[in-house]
Amino acid sequence: MGMETIGKILKQTREEKGISLQEISHKTKVSLSYLKAIEAEDWDALPPKPYVKGFLRLYASSLGLDPEQFIAYYEQNLASSEPRCSSSDKIKNLKKQKEVLLRKKRLWIAGIVFLLAIVFLIFLLRKSNYTPTQAGNVETKVRVNKIRSPLSEKGKTSVLSSTPSTTSTASTPSPPTSPLQTSVQNDELSNKITIFPNSPSHKELRLSRILICSGVKNREPFDIRQKFRFVRPFSVCCFTEIRNASPPVKISHVWLHNNQPVDIIVLEVKAPHWRTWSRKIIRAKGNWKVVVYGPKGKKLGETSFVVE
Repeated sequence: MGMETIGKILKQTREEKGISLQEISHKTKVSLSYLKAIEAEDWDALPPKPYVKGFLRLYASSLGLDPEQFIAYYEQNLASSEPRCSSSDKIKNLKKQKEVLLRKKRLWIAGIVFLLAIVFLIFLLRKSNYTPTQAGNVETKVRVNKIRSPLSEKGKTSVLSSTPSTTSTASTPSPPTSPLQTSVQNDELSNKITIFPNSPSHKELRLSRILICSGVKNREPFDIRQKFRFVRPFSVCCFTEIRNASPPVKISHVWLHNNQPVDIIVLEVKAPHWRTWSRKIIRAKGNWKVVVYGPKGKKLGETSFVVE
């Protein structure tokens, strides 16, 4: 048996037993789209390799097959299953790279024009006939406007929003960030606000907050905790705040129960500063974890909680 036959064997066994993919998805908690990708042997459409092995284990076990055999063949043939970019894919990638470079170039030009406008405005103020007292008042107002953030006028910290759903979310961008950014560290005992200036080291996409909560209200998580008591099935949210994104990009929330992947929710980031969350129905006790992956499978962060 080779790597290219894993999907065929699973599909043939399932059809012989008269089991639908929907039943397998409900039983294993693996997304239907990932099960279809496994049967079609479309490995490029699947998440990082550790989670593919988890899906194979769940799928094979649900059919009464030996999961270790499938995982062994998958690991032995990983090299041959690496994605091969066709010429059309390469052309698309080159176009995307050009678009990104062009977007960055436009931003640089806009920034330079803005700075030139400020310099010209200062030059006009100095050339005007203001008295020293008036000039001092003008300079004071300019400094205050530079420091004041649209967020501070509303009395809030950094705000991004999302509309939650069971398996996906829709998000809305926050107001423009100011020269001073705020990072809120949520804690069960206290809420601490740390203010830090922009610096070149914070240019890459990063995860500034990841929290487990009962829900989101007014674009902020509430009832943040790490332990839940199970009485009947209930829902929890994984709230994430992304900074320095170059939209459009996508992130993934991978939900694990006792270190076994049970669900993957893909969320779209549409602004450099973006807040979004996923919602999961909890039906079992144990140790839960949510791992956040960025573009190209880069791990951005993780958080865990316990259901007793």
